[in-house]
Formats: sequence, structure tokens, C-alpha cells
Amino acid sequence: LWIDGDRVALDTPLGVLALTRKDMRRAVFGGATGTNAPVSARDEIVLTDGTVLVGEVNPVKDGFEVKHAVLGNQVVKAGSWRWVRRRPANVGYLADFEPSSVAGTPLIRQPPPAPCVEPSRGMEEGAGMFARRMYVWPRTVVGYKLPAGKGGKTRVSALVGLAAGSKGDVAVRFRVGETTVFESVLKQGVAAPVAVSFETEAGSAISLEVDFDKTVRFPCSVTVDDAAVVLM
Repeated sequence: LWIDGDRVALDTPLGVLALTRKDMRRAVFGGATGTNAPVSARDEIVLTDGTVLVGEVNPVKDGFEVKHAVLGNQVVKAGSWRWVRRRPANVGYLADFEPSSVAGTPLIRQPPPAPCVEPSRGMEEGAGMFARRMYVWPRTVVGYKLPAGKGGKTRVSALVGLAAGSKGDVAVRFRVGETTVFESVLKQGVAAPVAVSFETEAGSAISLEVDFDKTVRFPCSVTVDDAAVVLM
């Protein structure tokens, strides 16, 4: 409802609560879905305290200059930021795209949950650094239509890994049409994520397939971090 120097007022099922800012870590607005468009098509920079600034971000001698619509030009010095996500004209992000298709195969009665996207403020406990993380469950196939270019190539890159708490090994594949361009089995006990990188024609239809490897164990899901699409 309002924010001042010390408190944040929230309208909740319990009534209006005025919470002290120093006791809050984050606030999440309901109603969003994993396929929503990004809040802004501008650059983003996240500060070490979790603040997200949106605007044009450019490197300068002392760090980054942010051209913010309300705060004006601000210089964020080295050591005061966690990550920067820029939006040049030839770069897009799968987490911001609307999937062309989502198919889930039920194990018994219900299909797996639809993929969902988690934005980061760089303060998540026990999580690697990421700007946008997509969660995908086994027996799910997600299709995307890549942006078209003038006869050029497109490079797709990401980091894939097992989500925290997963108990089973998972097979992950990226396909262009019927051709597999990336395949890996994510195994328990291997903490490091796996780098994805492949090239295809601009405007191609690609799919991300996630499935159990040899044994079905729950809970089990895959993280896809900062999947970028670059027109070459």
C-alpha cells in the first residue's frame, strides 16, 4: 500500500500490516505466471542489498552508470552490485519468451507442473548466481520459436543443473527440429551445472526435453539458468 523510510504497508488477509523494512528480505506479488513477459525491456542491475534498478546500464570507470527514469543518472561502484543483465538488440532470453508449446506426460494421472521462472535478487541461499532461473520437471517438453534474423545464425547458451533437493538423475536434451544438439545426464552428487551451447539458424524451432534417466525418484526437477539467445 505504501513505503516510507522505515516501513512497508501490505494489504493481507489479516488486514493492513505495517512491517519494518529492516526485518523484510523480499516481497512477492501474486498472480504472475512462468510465461509472463518481462517487467521491462530495459537493462537491469541488482545491488548487493537486493535492490533492482531498471534502466540503461553502461560501464564507466568506477563501475556502471544507470540511467533511471526516477532516480536520474546513478553510478553503481564496483563491489556494490551482484549481476547485470543488458538487452542489446541482438540478445534475447528464453525465460522471457512465451513458449510455443508445453507438453507434459503424466506418470499416473496428472502431468508434471508447467515450467516456471524465478527472477533473482542475488541473495538466494545455497543457489548459484543467476539472473533468471527456469524450473522444468521430468517428462516435460517445452518448445520455442527463436527470433528471426536476416539469414544469420543464432547461438543458444545456458547452464543446466539439478534443483536443490532433487533425488533422481535427469536427462536433458535440446533439439532443433528432430536433431539433438545438446544432451546430458545430470547425476546426483555432481554439484556443478553443465554448460549448454549450440548454434542454429535464426528463426528455428527448438525444444527443451527433460526426463528421468533410468530410475524415477522424487522430488526431481531441473534448473535452466540465464538461457540466452544471441543473433550472430
